[in-house]
Amino acid sequence: MDARFYWLLRVGETFELATLLVGMPALSFALSFAAWRGRSEFFASGRYRVAGVLSFVAIVLLLVIARSMMLVIAQSTNSYETVALWLLQESSFVLALLLFGVVMGCGFCEFLRMWRWHRRTSLRK
Repeated sequence: MDARFYWLLRVGETFELATLLVGMPALSFALSFAAWRGRSEFFASGRYRVAGVLSFVAIVLLLVIARSMMLVIAQSTNSYETVALWLLQESSFVLALLLFGVVMGCGFCEFLRMWRWHRRTSLRK
């Protein structure tokens, strides 16, 4: 990569770190809190499972795209093409991180649904 674009690397890595430390947990907490309070009108109880599985499939596809971009970047000699491919790779990885927050939130919602079902059906003395 050309030396003129090194500032872009720092910005991309900072954005990636902020997504990992702030965006992903915030998205997961928002989904979990909405399920905990029962305020989620859009999601019924069964849709959390579907959203979690579809988000996981999208994560796998995005990571495959990011990996293929990394292989193409390694073979590229044009610096402008390298920067464009790197931005595409970085954006797909950040989107995969955000979708992992959705998977965590949907997983907690499913765990909460099973826990509430267990408490309703448990034997009481």
